Amino acid sequence: MSSIEFKHIGLNAPNKAWHIDKHSHSFYEVIVVTSASEKVNVENQILEANTSDVLFFKPGVAHEEWSDSKPPLETFFICFTSTENFEDIP
Repeated sequence: MSSIEFKHIGLNAPNKAWHIDKHSHSFYEVIVVTSASEKVNVENQILEANTSDVLFFKPGVAHEEWSDSKPPLETFFICFTSTENFEDIP
């Protein structure tokens, strides 16, 4: 049986243009875009995540995120560790 330990859960609503430099984590990160859109650079591929899109980052995957101020970005994020390795998720 796998176990999950939640590390962080929260809302990101910067109300302005937003940017976070390339970084990675030692845990899984799930981001749900609840309003507007953000751009994400993953492995030198730029993706645009829009309202209702879900991003899933495995531990060690470097990514950079940014958005414009209009309309303001809002995302919900969950960070966790797990004994499950989620190999089937790209």
